Amino acid sequence: MTENNDFYFFGKMRSHDEKSDGAKVVEMQGGGGFSSTSSQFHPVGKMTLKATSPSYNWCWMTGDNFLASTCDSVTLYHRNERQMEEVTSFACESVPCDIARDYHGSVAAIALDNGAILKYCSGDNSLQLWSERLLPSSERLEKMSVVKVASEYLVLRLTNRHRLYLDDRELCGDIRSFVTHSDFLLATTLKHELKCLPLESLLEKETSRRWSAESVRAVERGSRLVTVVPGHSKTVLQMPRGNLEVIYPRALNVHLIKAHLTNSNYKTALGELRKHRINLNLIVDHDPVLFLENVDRFVEQVAEPTRLCLFIAELRYADGI
Repeated sequence: MTENNDFYFFGKMRSHDEKSDGAKVVEMQGGGGFSSTSSQFHPVGKMTLKATSPSYNWCWMTGDNFLASTCDSVTLYHRNERQMEEVTSFACESVPCDIARDYHGSVAAIALDNGAILKYCSGDNSLQLWSERLLPSSERLEKMSVVKVASEYLVLRLTNRHRLYLDDRELCGDIRSFVTHSDFLLATTLKHELKCLPLESLLEKETSRRWSAESVRAVERGSRLVTVVPGHSKTVLQMPRGNLEVIYPRALNVHLIKAHLTNSNYKTALGELRKHRINLNLIVDHDPVLFLENVDRFVEQVAEPTRLCLFIAELRYADGI
């Protein structure tokens, strides 16, 4: 977004695309190991924002609707051809400092600088007070996220003191960064560990005990979570040197593989198990009755004798996890 309220959307330039004179081109460079990459992006679209004051904290809701904040209000915008038009504006008693939405874009949380949380519902286009509970005076908000567990919407807040709050309850006091997956909460700690906690366990009273018992993986000192792909296990971390690295946490892998097994997608499940070096015994251990009922389908999908032999060789009378 420019100072003239113009939005530019950029797309990656392909090898046969030619750069025109005067064109706005963004170049991104990165490296890893012994190689480096460089990609150029050119504008593929432009839109003009119709607004009388600067807008911040942009959040893409559903379809062509966007939420943004000014110094004293929250505004809903609608994308219409080449313009962003204001639909509704809500006055706030304090300065909005952050906006976060849930996975589907149905609900958004607006954090005010006095510590209060407002709730925006896209279904009825309404804004109401979500929580009056303030953060401790010595802490300030670093990041916020909204998750839906069962039928309940919850707000996760991370402060500058590394404390992670679920609504008004403290979950943990040594969190460096966190992201929310479609099924998990992922967080890096000050002990240089990556932890994965199923979202449904957030409603349990003994969350702290469950947190310490969940899947733990060591990460490089100072690593921060950037994003995790919804419905996938691909997780992006930023190292202290600035470079990005992709990992595949075991807890997410097992969860996704179990979903494939439940749907009898044995070929896909077998490929993921081999890719992430997880014991093939999980194919049977996940649901022995279901597997025995679908043995014919398993053989048809896998087909290759080599993979069938490998599967049989790894069968053990033990838990595959």
